[in-house]
Amino acid sequence: MNATWLNPLPIAHDPKTWTYSRTDTGHVFPISITGIIGAVTLTQADRDNIAAYRHIWEPRGNTTHSCLESWLKTGIRPTADDVGDYGAWIYPLIDHPVWSRCEVIAAEHRVYDMRQNWAGTLDVVVAWSQGGHGVLDLKTKSKPGSQRQDVRPQLGAGSRALIDRYILTITRNMVLWAYPGEMQPEGFDAQDCLDAWSDLFNEYKIRHRPF
Repeated sequence: MNATWLNPLPIAHDPKTWTYSRTDTGHVFPISITGIIGAVTLTQADRDNIAAYRHIWEPRGNTTHSCLESWLKTGIRPTADDVGDYGAWIYPLIDHPVWSRCEVIAAEHRVYDMRQNWAGTLDVVVAWSQGGHGVLDLKTKSKPGSQRQDVRPQLGAGSRALIDRYILTITRNMVLWAYPGEMQPEGFDAQDCLDAWSDLFNEYKIRHRPF
């Protein structure tokens, strides 16, 4: 299968402020997919714990995401210098047979929803060999058995944007759980993800001022 990569949308991301804006109109989105999910699901204790371990998970996540994006876009295997201290996460990820079951059509792809006024970035978008499309999200964990969060709302938001912006048929989404020494993919029905996102966003509108 030779799938065509998605054309990028007119949107920019500022990593310092974690804000998204339209490059064609200048519109600044008030919140991201991650921000909406965090506003509903995270307690103050959760936020404190995330901040306390940021020095561990942030460089690991950034390096793994960067190496995956580069490999998907260029086909060049990352070197020891590229992976740094995180080869145990990165090499099992890119060597996993899941990539033989799909064709990648986007990586680190920015999307938005003007009606609901949010934006975000999708780690990977694929065309499945058996038909249909899917969103793949990468999560790095310190060790097998680490607690897994519910990623269905995040996958559902990405699915919603792809359906609206590109009229894609989203059939199955997946989380790529990257651990040191192994990668465990977890698949989800696309409609379950869309429903999870709809439920969460409705809860967000109830708890917070609509925008």
